[in-house]
Amino acid sequence: MTKVDFKMIDMKRILFPTDFSRCAAQAFPYAVQLAYDYAAELHVLHSVALHGYIDGKAEHHVDDLDEIYLQLEKLASRRMSSLVADVDTGRVVIKKIETRSISVAWVILDYVADENIDVVVIGTHGRRGLGQIVLGSVAEELVRTAPCPVLTVRELESPRSIEAIEKVLVPIDFSDYSRQALLYGKDLASKYQAQL
Repeated sequence: MTKVDFKMIDMKRILFPTDFSRCAAQAFPYAVQLAYDYAAELHVLHSVALHGYIDGKAEHHVDDLDEIYLQLEKLASRRMSSLVADVDTGRVVIKKIETRSISVAWVILDYVADENIDVVVIGTHGRRGLGQIVLGSVAEELVRTAPCPVLTVRELESPRSIEAIEKVLVPIDFSDYSRQALLYGKDLASKYQAQL
């Protein structure tokens, strides 16, 4: 049996993917606080995806697709600037990334690999059953396939601050990836005096 070494982790690059939803807005303070606490770069990523129009079917053809993308990108750029406006850039470096995609999860996974991201912080709606199957889940795909730990923050009716974290759950299967996630979970629980 391999012994897990509970050393302090070193987060240098944190990725926060956002769709500008209420769910993402609740997760953003967690990403910012982690960036402050670990003196890490905060990468904020938004990807414009027009799923229905990219499949090549004639009935989904839109003559002004480029114009639609441009308008969505302008809106996203304004929302991105508004999102990061209150972050203390003297304490943390922020990188804003805006892309186009067919699959948001693929864009995030590629970015994680290309930029050597240490942890992803993402909001999740916590859907179950048919709602999750029909709508899919970027967060779920990241949890299953990302090469780094993924901190999911579930959308709540009454959001909590990061200082209010009382419990950290780290599901493990005894693989090397889950052992790495356990190191992060242990460090976070220690830092915020939470139960692991």
